[in-house]
Amino acid sequence: MFCTNCGNQLADTAKFCNRCGQKIETVPSQTDGSSLIQSPGAVPFQPMPEQAKTVISIAIPFHLKTSIIKKEAYIALFDSRQTALLFIGNERYKQITAAGKPETGGYFKKVAGMMHAYMEFARAFEYKPIACAVNDYPGSVLIDNTQIKSIRIYQEYDSNNEMYSNDYTIDIQADSGKYKGTLERGFEPRSVSQQLRTIFGKSFKF
Repeated sequence: MFCTNCGNQLADTAKFCNRCGQKIETVPSQTDGSSLIQSPGAVPFQPMPEQAKTVISIAIPFHLKTSIIKKEAYIALFDSRQTALLFIGNERYKQITAAGKPETGGYFKKVAGMMHAYMEFARAFEYKPIACAVNDYPGSVLIDNTQIKSIRIYQEYDSNNEMYSNDYTIDIQADSGKYKGTLERGFEPRSVSQQLRTIFGKSFKF
């Protein structure tokens, strides 16, 4: 299916457009039962071809440390040849998560809805070639996998409290630079650890 706001191709299960952030609402087609994106006053596009539904990369939502005190929202994308750090930015992140916030419910329900919205946004990139995603998001970083020295995902240990952090850290060492940040809360790194190990071998540690 396609976004009626910008025309971007999306997975049938997408909740948000991974290009413009448009919230997606689906309704059954009157002809074949497939889902089409609808928005007020918009003409729906044709459903996404079957071959476009194939997962072609790994998406990990995280917050990249850009200075001592500042982090920016990013999505790390990995395939067999390339790695991309897709710049989402904190403003777009706020828009995406706000759209997933339920109108009713307690604090934890609202936080869960917001986290789910961003992870759904990130997963939509798994169906899109990395080079195309990078072109759509200025400020992104594209790295050839041969330039990746190491990738680590771990929980930092707090020696003062004698406990591990609840947050996971991702640390990417490449010829082009060092990139370190915190995974989006609610994202389970074990779900992608085997795939990353297949791509990077001993260079990946979890």
